[in-house]
Amino acid sequence: MIQRSAALGIPMGYVYSVIPLSGCLMILNLFDVTMKALKQPEQTDSTKKGIEGVE
Repeated sequence: MIQRSAALGIPMGYVYSVIPLSGCLMILNLFDVTMKALKQPEQTDSTKKGIEGVE
């Protein structure tokens, strides 16, 4: 017997499987953002953009 959600009528297994799936996607996104941050050159005070009056 498969338990179904009250509102949508879809199996609850699909609903519960979204939690670990979203965790995996967050880890992949963290890895991507980390790799992009490591590839960028380090910014110094003279190369920071958007800050006026840095001496």
